[in-house]
Parts: sequence; C-alpha cells; structure tokens
Amino acid sequence: MTVPKLNHKNVSRCRGFTLVELLVVIGIIALLISILLPALTKARRSANTIACMANLRSIVQAMIMYASQNNGYIPGGPQTSGAFLTAPPTAGGTIAWNPLFNANNCPGITQTWDWESPIAAVMGVSFNQEGDLNSRMQRYNTLNTFGTFVCPENQFLSYEYNVTTGPVIPMGAYVTAMDFLLVDPPVTKKGPLSDADMQQFANESYFILPSGYAPKVTKVGPPSTKIYIAEGGKYSTPNSQPNYDLTYNGADIGGAFSDYGAYAEYSSGLNREAASGNVETYSPGALDPRIYGFRHGNQSPFGKTGSYEFNAGFYDGHVETLGDLEGADPAYWMPTGTEIANTEITKDAQIKYSSDPTGNGVGVTFVR
Repeated sequence: MTVPKLNHKNVSRCRGFTLVELLVVIGIIALLISILLPALTKARRSANTIACMANLRSIVQAMIMYASQNNGYIPGGPQTSGAFLTAPPTAGGTIAWNPLFNANNCPGITQTWDWESPIAAVMGVSFNQEGDLNSRMQRYNTLNTFGTFVCPENQFLSYEYNVTTGPVIPMGAYVTAMDFLLVDPPVTKKGPLSDADMQQFANESYFILPSGYAPKVTKVGPPSTKIYIAEGGKYSTPNSQPNYDLTYNGADIGGAFSDYGAYAEYSSGLNREAASGNVETYSPGALDPRIYGFRHGNQSPFGKTGSYEFNAGFYDGHVETLGDLEGADPAYWMPTGTEIANTEITKDAQIKYSSDPTGNGVGVTFVR
C-alpha cells in the first residue's frame, strides 16, 4: 500500500496574534471605552433627570388633588395637614400644642411639615399610619424609599440629628417651599418666642407675607412661577452633612420635609453659601452643600456658580430644571406681594434679583 505524500504547498497554518498585535487591540478597546464612557454616563444622568421630573410631576398632581379635596389648602404645613397637632389660638394670639397629641402619638403624619404622608394617601399608597414613635420612623423610612419620592440621582445617606446611635438612612429627596405654608398674620406667642415657635408659626421678622395670606393654592400668586416642591438635601449646610429631625412638631426650620429655598442665606436644604462671592471667608474644612440639593449638573464641590442644577415642581403642575443661581430668585419661593429684607437673600441673588443690585443687603424686595 502506497502512502500518499503530503503536499506542503496546500497545507495552511493557523497563525496566532503576536504580543504587539494584542497590545494594539487592547489599546483600541481602552480608547473606545474612554470615548464612550462619558457619553454613557451623560446619557444615564439625563435619563435620571427625566425620571426625577416625572416623580415631581406626579407629586404636584397629587398636591393639586389634595387641595381640591381640602378647600384649597396646601399639604405639608402646620396650618394644613399638620394643623390637628396644635390647639386653636386664643384671642391674644397665644399658641400651644394640642395636649391630645405628642411625640408618641402623632398619627397619619410624621411631623407637622410632612408632605409625604398626605400626598401618599391621595395616591392610594398603603403605609403605617399609627402614631407611636416606632411607627413614625417606619412611616418615614417607607415613604422615603417609595419610588415616586426617590430621585435616582440621590445617592446620599442621612443620620439622625443630634443622635450618635440613630439609624443612617437614605437622604430625603424632595422639600417643599416653606414660605407658602405659613399664615398672615402670624400666630405668635405672648412673650419671647422660642426657636420652635418662631420656626413653626411665625413668618419671622425678615419677611412679611401679603395681608390675609393663607396656605392655599389660590393665594400663592401666578402658579406657573411658584414652586411647590423641589429637590433638596435636608439638613445640609457648610458645617453639616445631611441629617434628619423627626421631632413631631418639627423643631428644625421646615423639619425634615420643607425649606426656605435656594434664595435664602440660611437655607438648610438648598444652601448656596459656597457659591462664589456669597461669603467673604469660607472656613477651612467647610462643605459645599450644593452637591446634596443641586444634584444634577456638576457633582464636584466648589464648582462654578450655575453649574449645579435641580428639578422643581410648580403649582400649575409643570416641572423645570433650574441652575443654582437661576433657581435662587425669591419670586419662585414666596407668595406674590411678600416683602423680604435683602440681608436674608444670598449675595449673588441680591445682585441679580433684589432691589439692591450692590449686594450689600440694603432695603427690602417686594416679591412679584
């Protein structure tokens, strides 16, 4: 038997990649990733912004529904959904907490400034409505993680105010505009006001609400220019990372749920003190709280003014994305006709929006 000879000319060999070729391919892949990753990150953040805007739109629609069912009153304030916690004022204007309720008996809401519970109830969400302290904490945790109340850009944690052993939980995503939730004339207490009294019931000395103002949707002014709710980061300031205070009577300004707004020098949810020119000296080690409340746009601290963005839901139902200075116009945050001392507006917002373009805090501004 004759064995055929192989024709070496017809035999093909499989040649592998050389080390140089592998390095070239790896380099090309790395280059493509470096080019595509920022675009993918930008696309993801844009999708998160859209999702956040949809959340706020749903919340505002529920607010409008609540108001239609409650004689026009706006949910989330001590004179509206939280009014049952206070006793009727006396003829002399003295205020007091309703003795039937206390820190361990606050049913239905977490505290006086709680907007989440009344809004969730309108939406048909099921949650623990008991009044004891554990139930209130459970209610806060449940609603803070309820999908519509969660901003996908909010990756921050929050600790319990003044408590070293309290639970660390996700930071609340949204805050209401507090000034719309007050009353004129303010219900005040005879004699010196405590901090809690000032924060809960008075419109304080630095601004005066329009005569006869009440926290109703019909009283706020042009609804397309007035913010009901916005992104925020309570309680964050240059000296404090986000924390929450669930005192049933909301001892903190706006409690865990509400805030003056981006215009305010002393905002605790949308603080802009770190913006260029707003303070003459910034303490070493101080924080830039804009990264917590203004979560869209720039994510690094001490960036350029206007590079931080936040979403806001307006009383007419529409939602906008605003830059940090753009959103610092007091007209967004206060009823039309309010008088505010310019000293209480951040310096850059004074220059842009107030009656004192020097930013020296002279005089008052009449809110349009």
